Amino acid sequence: MVKRIFKKKKGTPKVKPPQFPKGTHQDTRFGDTRIDEYHELRDPKFDLKKPKKVREDIRKHLDAENAYSEDFLKSCAKLTEQIGDEYVGRIIEDDSSIPAKHGPYEYWFEYEKGGDYPLYKRRHIATDKTEVYFDKEKEAAGHDFYKLAALSHSPDHKYIAYAVDTNGSEYFEIRIRDLETGKDLPAVIPHTSGGVVWSEDSKTIFYTELDDNHRGKFVKMHNLGDKPEQDKTIFEETNITYHMGISKTRSKRYITIYRGDSETNEELFFESNDKDPKPVVFRPEEKGVKYSIEDHGDKFYIHTNKDGATEYKIMTAPINDFADDKWVEYLAHRDDVTLEDIIMCKDYMVRLERENALQKVIVDDFKGNVRELKIADAAAYELSAGAGYEYDTDKIRAYYDTMANPGSVFEVDLRTGDKKLLKQEQLPNGHDPSQYVIERFEIDARDGEKVPVTILRHKSTKADGSSPLHVYGYGSYGHSIDPGFWSSAVSFADRGAIFAIAHVRGGGFKGENWHFAGKKETKMNTFTDFIDVTEALIEKGWGKTGEVSMAGGSAGGMLMGAVMNARPDLYRTVVAQVPFVDVLNTILDESLPLTPGEWEEWGNPVKSEEFYKLIQSYSPYDNIKGVEYPMVYVKAGLTDPRVTYWEPAKWVLRLRDIAKGGPFVMKMDMGAGHGGKTARYEKVRERADECAVAVKRWQDLGYDMSLRVKYSTPQTKKKPAPKAKKK
Repeated sequence: MVKRIFKKKKGTPKVKPPQFPKGTHQDTRFGDTRIDEYHELRDPKFDLKKPKKVREDIRKHLDAENAYSEDFLKSCAKLTEQIGDEYVGRIIEDDSSIPAKHGPYEYWFEYEKGGDYPLYKRRHIATDKTEVYFDKEKEAAGHDFYKLAALSHSPDHKYIAYAVDTNGSEYFEIRIRDLETGKDLPAVIPHTSGGVVWSEDSKTIFYTELDDNHRGKFVKMHNLGDKPEQDKTIFEETNITYHMGISKTRSKRYITIYRGDSETNEELFFESNDKDPKPVVFRPEEKGVKYSIEDHGDKFYIHTNKDGATEYKIMTAPINDFADDKWVEYLAHRDDVTLEDIIMCKDYMVRLERENALQKVIVDDFKGNVRELKIADAAAYELSAGAGYEYDTDKIRAYYDTMANPGSVFEVDLRTGDKKLLKQEQLPNGHDPSQYVIERFEIDARDGEKVPVTILRHKSTKADGSSPLHVYGYGSYGHSIDPGFWSSAVSFADRGAIFAIAHVRGGGFKGENWHFAGKKETKMNTFTDFIDVTEALIEKGWGKTGEVSMAGGSAGGMLMGAVMNARPDLYRTVVAQVPFVDVLNTILDESLPLTPGEWEEWGNPVKSEEFYKLIQSYSPYDNIKGVEYPMVYVKAGLTDPRVTYWEPAKWVLRLRDIAKGGPFVMKMDMGAGHGGKTARYEKVRERADECAVAVKRWQDLGYDMSLRVKYSTPQTKKKPAPKAKKK
């Protein structure tokens, strides 16, 4: 049994929690009037294109919140530094990717020791000449934030197109660089989504331009040498509820335009060398039908949920006549297998599937020969695959990791199924996977549904109630939180804590039906599943009521708020990262970037009283109770276009007004957005306080949270480099 040393409970921060003047803003819908006292925290002139400019009184308030959080975090400063050292100790300083062949070149990236950003390199195979074609470390100098959304070389290998965001707003500027001269062409294309697709003749790029509401509005073509204002619009989106993007089929024959929401979509396509493209609709949008296309030989292969194929199937149609009545079923729908994606090669089709919540890779040679590639050997894992740049290949790469084992990369021969290990990450701090136990099981939800849970623990940790419990969850958009390698989970386990992932409904861990069972009318399942998982783990001896820590980000932050409102007695510490918590106000406001496209996930409370009342019933901001609450630590970003800064800021203030307990603390990054920092050392260190807060709170209860492991190499610290002057 783990020794518990009882200590005196620590007090709250010395700095007083900030306040903000209350207002009387009212909003009436369906006869219901709500008063939002903190509506004024939203700057009406806030511009995502210049997101660092915010009204002065708001900036002062956010600065005060940061001063309060800084004071609060002093109590766990030493622990934060130690955990940050552990995170840094798991970084492979000179890490690199495995070169991928594309025509006469091999492309890869690698880090120099101490570098925050990678060097992108290529080698000319015939001459063995190697060159750095993009130095991200150098490009990022002078920027506190530097996100590279695209770095795409042209098919003739003479140019790269790259898209950069330097403030976190996710408005990306696209530039094109001549690789022979190393200089950028004059054109700078602003306000894009960051995606870039080349024409096959290397003379044109296609991109998506965002409007003032941060939504994809135009697909444009830019001919090298032209000014951006000369760029031709080849498609304009008129449906504000649709997301939009562009891509190229694996054969490189076609460029496709995707437009749709979470339930319905449509694709348009044109030949990738068309000088005057006029995109053709492959199949007109139909409510509830989703599809994507790839070409192979004289056929299109269609990944679709058409005709009630909830977990997806594959159909084919002739390239010269792809009307609905020409579609033929190639792979039938299976209720118990989710067909997540297909990767097309010249002689093979690779299917990425999920069965019994486990990922699989299947190879089909179009001749009736189908085999599963045997890659995974654990009870719970994360698995993905890719075929690289070239269409004519008989090899793919499979990427595999578990919560205890960092990444492995295999090369798999599609002809034989044989696999070869290309890379096994060995962490420099001496991490030993054999010291950990991974368990996967299901718990019974209150309605009888089986909810999967994955846990990581140190092998010395027992299910006898002596160990603290940390539960992570998400549960929205059909996004699956797969149990791959997380540095934070290892640091929890190293201290004798149980790290659990609750794979709740609303996510995609058990397929599309799992998603449908936690969205719109069934959204409450997401929250009750998480509570039921917590209670089941406590019953199994993995934790104690009132002492559990939980965490989630974005829509997972909404999960944290809703669960805490429903069962504040279960939890001691809540970490909410960029939390989507002002749900009703946000989903009512169609001027916000993502709102119209979210109605198919949450329901439309603008038009439907039923959805208005449903969202109101669980929106964290609207359901705070005047009872004892856990401590809440919130992380947010001023320039975040997905969860706007005022949501977490308002939520923390209202928690202080209504709830008891706490404290309620918010740290606002004034120079980053939804994903936080971009420099790799800074990025891992900024997450260390989230673990440290939970561990310190357990220490205050008397738990012995000392390390159960000894690393073979000393923990290292990354010294911040002096900031260069801004260009």
